[in-house]
Amino acid sequence: MTGNDNKKAFSFMLSALSSKLKKRKEKNMKKLILLLSMGLLQAKDISGTYIVTTVIENGKTEHPNAEVTFKSDGKYYMMGAPFGQWKSSSGNTVLLNTAFEPKFEKYTVINSANELILQNAKGKLVYKKINKQESIKNNANSMLLGSWIYKKGNNSQKIIFSKPDNFKCIEQNYLENSITKGSGKWLYNNNSITITAFGCSLSGKYKVKKSGNGIVIDGKKFVRE
Repeated sequence: MTGNDNKKAFSFMLSALSSKLKKRKEKNMKKLILLLSMGLLQAKDISGTYIVTTVIENGKTEHPNAEVTFKSDGKYYMMGAPFGQWKSSSGNTVLLNTAFEPKFEKYTVINSANELILQNAKGKLVYKKINKQESIKNNANSMLLGSWIYKKGNNSQKIIFSKPDNFKCIEQNYLENSITKGSGKWLYNNNSITITAFGCSLSGKYKVKKSGNGIVIDGKKFVRE
């Protein structure tokens, strides 16, 4: 083979290799576009308002029933107060921290129509999705707005529902001359109420039933004050 032939052969090999690399690059690009279109490489967005119903950590289970809002700016709030930060991570994961634990922890995201689940090796966080604007509208149209009181023996329990979703409670024991006050949020929907409050014995999801001049919640009849 002459020097000329060697040059031609080398040129052919370079051309073939370049063509092969180009095809591979195009194939990888198509694969990347496909993955993006399927949402597999998109950042996870968990922004929204939820009720955290279950916390499982190191084998212990709790049911806080607290309202949590993940803001699009990466901050999140518990019962309206700043609580921590969140940010998207690789693939189907997010990172969370709190004011008490500033180190970020990674969680796998399991998202459905009604629930958001964040889990890792330590445990699981379960959030119920809520439509805040719809809930506020339901509250305004409900029969619950105002002050209600329940009395039995030496105890009384006063609850106050106000717009848009503020809840207060005052619980008294006349014999012990003690008063406990608490506050939180409330959401009404289809004869059910979800109360997320601190310092109140009423906190959770309850059926609401009208009864004569009052309402029945958790087996107690409250009358308008």
